[in-house]
Amino acid sequence: MRTTLNLTHAFKGKLQNDRFQSLAHTRYKAYGRPKSRLIIALIGVISASSTAHAATSPATNHSLLGKFIIALAVAILVHAAIPAIKHFLSQRSIKKSYLAYLNASIDSTLVRYGKECSIDFATKHLLPHHKNSDWINALNKAGLGVPDIMLSLSNAFDKTEATLNDTQPYIPIVSYSGLAQTDLDHEHPVWSLPKRQTKVISIYLLSQQQILDSVKAQFEQPIINFINSDKLEDRKRWVNFGRKMLDELVEHYIATIELKRLLNRPS
Repeated sequence: MRTTLNLTHAFKGKLQNDRFQSLAHTRYKAYGRPKSRLIIALIGVISASSTAHAATSPATNHSLLGKFIIALAVAILVHAAIPAIKHFLSQRSIKKSYLAYLNASIDSTLVRYGKECSIDFATKHLLPHHKNSDWINALNKAGLGVPDIMLSLSNAFDKTEATLNDTQPYIPIVSYSGLAQTDLDHEHPVWSLPKRQTKVISIYLLSQQQILDSVKAQFEQPIINFINSDKLEDRKRWVNFGRKMLDELVEHYIATIELKRLLNRPS
């Protein structure tokens, strides 16, 4: 018998000052644009101002200084401030999109876990022999009830254990699908979020991956060989491996609830 659980981015002319020439050739990126463009632009402003200063009387110096300051401000605005603002807005948009995607994943996860029943009801009527289990205690400590998926999986392994002496014991088929995994490299949006969010999201993603790995391993060699063995001890070992998924599912469930509360908290 089989049971399926869906835990599922020119300068023209010649510079006369060697120092300016050196600066003009200093190129590196800032917000995706070369800083040498800004340096060259400022040199043009300074050169024009210096020439004008030498050819005019002191009476016009104040006016020229004012024009120079305005030109300098415009150059800085065009070559530095605007790209910086664009970069900031782009990064903010990426973070908002990622959090929206994450929220959708959380909602999907909670749907898979199903509704909760109270710890008291579960231990008295549904899982009386599991009332002291680590996963039950973890849920109780977190102030949570027992979700449907936990009841189903626990009952499935109970049924397997009850048929271990049969020629063909009951084998539940367990599957789980979660958020598509991506490499959390240094450019990933999660690292630009507040520290608390980064920590909780990391726990959520890692605990999910642990479940995926465990489900896969349970039905692949060498672990699957235990339930197919004729030895009772091997079959019991397969059940024990499976029951570890209950602890992992609880860890992920608690991480999901905590992340949901954190993301819904007013900023």
